[in-house]
Amino acid sequence: MRFDVLGVAVDVACPDVATSVRLAGDWSRCGVRPPRHDVDPPPEGAIALEVSGSERSLYAVASTVTMRVVQALVGEAVMLHAAGLSTDDGVVIGLVGGSGAGKSTATERLCRTTFGYVTDELLVVEPDGAVRAYPKPLSVIPEHGDRSAKVQKGPDELGLRPSASDLRAGPFVVLDRRPDAGAPHLERLTLADGLMRLIPQTSSLVAMPQPLHLMSRLASTRGVFRLSYSEIDDTVGPLTELATMEIEPDEWSPDPVDDDFSAALWDGRYRRGAVLDGVRIDGEVVVMVQTAPMHVAGIGVTLWDAAKGAPTNEGLRRAVVNAHGDHPNADALVADAVDAMLRAGTLTHHTPLALADVMAGASGGGFDAPGWLDASSSLDARG
Repeated sequence: MRFDVLGVAVDVACPDVATSVRLAGDWSRCGVRPPRHDVDPPPEGAIALEVSGSERSLYAVASTVTMRVVQALVGEAVMLHAAGLSTDDGVVIGLVGGSGAGKSTATERLCRTTFGYVTDELLVVEPDGAVRAYPKPLSVIPEHGDRSAKVQKGPDELGLRPSASDLRAGPFVVLDRRPDAGAPHLERLTLADGLMRLIPQTSSLVAMPQPLHLMSRLASTRGVFRLSYSEIDDTVGPLTELATMEIEPDEWSPDPVDDDFSAALWDGRYRRGAVLDGVRIDGEVVVMVQTAPMHVAGIGVTLWDAAKGAPTNEGLRRAVVNAHGDHPNADALVADAVDAMLRAGTLTHHTPLALADVMAGASGGGFDAPGWLDASSSLDARG
């Protein structure tokens, strides 16, 4: 069998007719057809697979195809670990969450009656906001038998409504499923908080030009929300209303980052770290350090702004006091904030090497290594 996934051809060798029929049903919305290799050879970049016919083997097809498609689309589009539900006029609600957040269950339930099925796992959004459908088979819990082992079922077999033909990104919804949540509740997140929750659920985002600008543009248009719920069937009303309501876009602006780090000499001064991209939102800053977003707030923003001028330690303290007023613990508060920013990689500090140390073979001079923070961490350095 051959089918097409987001522009990538997939050829699967099946052991028997029954397996090919099952595979055709699973991938029915991806242009399944028997290939004629004499006149229709596999195109360049095609994925070639073999299946045994077992449930595990068919599940492996979906996993392998998704992984290979992600690799093929690096640098072309934003790829979110999210489900996609479309309205009849093509607005796509992105249900965002990690494994076990309930995306497949939500998709199966909500796309039977209300929304069109776009994807249950990989939401692909173009830089201009257009969405590419990926209507793969879903992994669902069987009604009978071993409920701990999921099985593959195609969207047609599950009776899921088709998506609109022309799709565009709508609101992003972070799933928060809790047994004690009670009635479903939608809460709009600040754009900074939304970015901190969305970006860890993306793949290869840093391969896109100005990734924070791109995510801010996509997320600000229709907003980022948190959906607290206990039963997904109860969320049809709030999600339907969300898809049609008028939403005021979030405001943000680019925050220029340094692209020349040759000036970071060993002179004992502080400078901004090697940040890939930055945006400013409501007086706060979100930056990308390597692949991780960092949220800088409070006196951290003052330190970030001051670091543009390569200040000394006293210069940083003076900038904070001038902006926020003096404080009996100013030295300790500034020192703690600076230390947090050094560990996060948003600041760097190089201490000069003494000649004796150089002659002794020292390879560094008190460099405060930035280290790592969790990708969802928020640097809230408040005075």
